[in-house]
Amino acid sequence: MKTGHVTLLFTSDEHGYLQPAARLQREVKEARQANPNGTLLLSSGDVFEGSAETGVLGLNGSRDLMARAGYGAMTLGNHDFDRGTAVVKEWVRKAPCKVLVSNVVDTEKNAPLENTRPSHLFELNGVKVGLVGVTTPETMVINPKEQMAGLNITDPVASVQRELAQLKAQGAQVVGVISHLGLPADRRLAESVPGLDFILGGHTHDALEQPEQVGKTLIAHPGCFRNSMGRFDFSVEPGNEGIRNFQYHLIKANDQAPGVGGVTRYLKRTAHEVNVAMNEPVGNLSHEYRTDPNTLGDDMESLLSHASVEASGVDVVMMNQKTIRAGLPSGQVTKRDVFNAFPFDNRLVTVNMKASEVAEIYKESLRRLDQSSLTACGRFVLAGDRENQQTTLVENVPRAEFEADRSRFGPLMGHLETYTDTVACAVDPDRELKVGTSDYLVGGGLGYFKAGMANIVRDLGTLREVVQGYIQHATAL
Repeated sequence: MKTGHVTLLFTSDEHGYLQPAARLQREVKEARQANPNGTLLLSSGDVFEGSAETGVLGLNGSRDLMARAGYGAMTLGNHDFDRGTAVVKEWVRKAPCKVLVSNVVDTEKNAPLENTRPSHLFELNGVKVGLVGVTTPETMVINPKEQMAGLNITDPVASVQRELAQLKAQGAQVVGVISHLGLPADRRLAESVPGLDFILGGHTHDALEQPEQVGKTLIAHPGCFRNSMGRFDFSVEPGNEGIRNFQYHLIKANDQAPGVGGVTRYLKRTAHEVNVAMNEPVGNLSHEYRTDPNTLGDDMESLLSHASVEASGVDVVMMNQKTIRAGLPSGQVTKRDVFNAFPFDNRLVTVNMKASEVAEIYKESLRRLDQSSLTACGRFVLAGDRENQQTTLVENVPRAEFEADRSRFGPLMGHLETYTDTVACAVDPDRELKVGTSDYLVGGGLGYFKAGMANIVRDLGTLREVVQGYIQHATAL
């Protein structure tokens, strides 16, 4: 391989999914054989949290796989903080590769998070390649405050500008970012820091077939769950700066032959352990339940809402969309399927709230209209005009029930009277409602519930336990 040729292989948002690595590792091995001194394997964060494999193996499964695969560097994702400050510090201390993150501050020491570094200068096949790590400041809002105790996540633009200047001063010929900001924020970063050569990103689970270009900065995202991996080859002329003759392609795990070597042997051993724990059937579904984090009211949200009402008898079910991480197949459903759909330990809880308080939360959800928005399923839903911010909480009442005793319900909402089986009635703002939601939201996650806004009345177990029980006992699904 000619001096000056660099091969970067990168994954992101692995979320503890291990098995696809057996197919991706063949490509890694071949790249290293072809370019032994110029190949580097990277991760853009959200490494370990979010799969049945993590549920069985804990965090060691992801750590052991990264060591066997030979990752050279990673950054931290928002879900890498899910288990709190102590756990992320322990993960970083034992990490099998360099952990680069330039905008996470240990507030007790007013210093970078211990055992991380903001950036690093790699020499790859004679080329000095500077890499900066960066993670999303949204983590400070996404996660409840207690999970982020002693930490702060600062402006990524400022930290990348600082590290870019330092890397250039150290002789970097090429500078890139491993980013857990998400694709829209990566575009803004490229616009704000025009000296960057590339950004290898994650967080939004985009799998780009070809890189985007903002100014002179190339942006590539490799998708999630190790279903795919990015490969970025480029050359740098001796004594010069900047990328020449780049090539990029997205390597899809399903298109690759099974791998060989230490990674595959390790995955065969762990697969048995996971299968024993997770392949137990829990029930059957008559059709596939799909999910889309960009769509409110999809199949899985409806299933979660019905299961929550069945378990708790609540009036309103209020969940964030990304609580659900996968769909469920038609036919036999196993514990693994349910765990992968609900991998986080969020619990179904009930709280009592005034209808006006519920409406205000839904109003904020409607304003956002993004992946942080809340489900609005069940008997009580929000009717509104997003453009004019006019919102009303309404009760969907079976028409026969309404006709039997109209005095029990509020005034009809005329624009919904055409429904065949239900009518929509305005809800008295002072009416107390029983709300089913997650302990994550009540604890301040995503910023909908303010401190002291609601007290938990009942805890009904994890969402996956609730959904699994519903599938086991429902007669028609």
